Amino acid sequence: MTEIHDTRQTRARRGGIFALIAAALLATGIAACGGSTTSTTAAAAVGTNASAATPAATSTPTSTSAPTSTPATTASAPTASATGTARVASPGTSLAAGQPATVPFQTTSTGGHGPAYKLRVTVESIKRGSLEDFSGIQLNATEKASTPYYAKVKITNVGPSSFNTSNSDPAISVEGVDSTGEVQTSVTFFGTFPPCPDSDTPNPFHSGQSVETCLTYLVPGGITKVAYTGTDAYETSPVTWAAK
Repeated sequence: MTEIHDTRQTRARRGGIFALIAAALLATGIAACGGSTTSTTAAAAVGTNASAATPAATSTPTSTSAPTSTPATTASAPTASATGTARVASPGTSLAAGQPATVPFQTTSTGGHGPAYKLRVTVESIKRGSLEDFSGIQLNATEKASTPYYAKVKITNVGPSSFNTSNSDPAISVEGVDSTGEVQTSVTFFGTFPPCPDSDTPNPFHSGQSVETCLTYLVPGGITKVAYTGTDAYETSPVTWAAK
C-alpha cells in the first residue's frame, strides 16, 4: 500500500503568504498517477496544481486561486516584447485562448507584499478532459462528480529582473473560473499525469525566461474560463481567457 498526500494550495494574497495545507490519504494499489515521477499503474489521490502515468497524487480544487513530467522551461535573451514594453492588460480584460496578456505579478515576503514583476501570460488552450483520464487515481466523492479541464499555459518574465519563485510562483495565480464565477485552484499530482503534464516554474525566474505548463482543474460542472489573479486588483477583476 502506497501513501499518497492530498494537498490544497491557496493564496493569502492580502496577507502576503502562500499557505500549503496537506492531508494524508492512502491509495490502494502499487503506485499512483500524477504530476511527476516513476512506477507502474495504480491508485493515487488528487490535489492542487499538477499531473498521471506513474505515481501521483492531487488535492481538491477550492474557491480562490503545476502536473509535472520534465520541466519545459526555456531561457532566451529578452526581446522587445520580453522587456516589458507591451501595454499592461487592464483588470477585467477578456481574451480568447491563444492571446497573450502582459500583467504585473505581486510577490510576497514575510508579513506582506514583496516586489512586483512583469509577466507575459498566454493561456494557449482550454480543453475538456474525461474522468477516464484519472484511471488508477484515487478520487473522493466530489472529485468523482467533477468535470476535468486542462489549460496549457505559457508564462514569460518580461521584466528586467529575476525573482525567486519558491514562495511566489506565478503559476498559482492562473486559476479556473466555474459556472458561478468563482475562481478555483488547479490540481496537484505527486507523480506524472500524461493527459496534462505540468512543469515547475524556474527558480530563480530570470528575465526573458519562459515556462510552459499544463494545469488541471477538477471542478463540479467544470470551468468556463481561465483567470489570472496575480495582484490585488486582478483578484477582484481578473484577466480571463475563454476557449475558442
